[in-house]
Amino acid sequence: MLGAVLLSAGAILNFLNASMAALAQRAEFVVTNCVEVPEHGGSYRYTLERSGEPAPLPSSPTGRWIQREANETAWTLRAMVQRARLDGPMVGYGACAKGMVALQYAETALDYIVDETPAKVGKCAPGSLTPIVEPDWLAAEVRSVTVLVLAWNYYDAIAEKIRRLRPGRPTRFLRYMPRPLVLPEFEVPEGPIRRAWRTAA
Repeated sequence: MLGAVLLSAGAILNFLNASMAALAQRAEFVVTNCVEVPEHGGSYRYTLERSGEPAPLPSSPTGRWIQREANETAWTLRAMVQRARLDGPMVGYGACAKGMVALQYAETALDYIVDETPAKVGKCAPGSLTPIVEPDWLAAEVRSVTVLVLAWNYYDAIAEKIRRLRPGRPTRFLRYMPRPLVLPEFEVPEGPIRRAWRTAA
């Protein structure tokens, strides 16, 4: 198995098996399996295998725009993490796949990542030595911390949960999607590196 796509039960009505097969074919993959799984209230997991050599990324205005947006988000995330570390620990919440990809693409690491899944606690984040710990670590942290919410689609719920974990203790929150949330003290400076990231495509 080289890859899997997880669809919500609501989206499956508009994204049928034939659509998935056509999409996979465009990327030179084939669908080899589809199973129903309980995640997100009921989903379908598709297994894909490569059918040939990978096709080159399209050099189109849309493709270049997506690349610039990804580079800008990655640069901003890296700058926010570096700035936050000046004031105390930089912590992530939610060791989810999208968060791990974002950290890898931005070439940055955190001091530790909090997750509630027992199977993840005690492990390290992929591609780094960043430990994954249980929420009690964050509750016991007496220093001022900045928390990057890696599971950004649950930002509000996670921020509220952390506030309950750390009543009265200084805690700041950052997120990187759908757009980076930049607090005033995390002003990202203009410079040659940032300009290069913006124009790369």
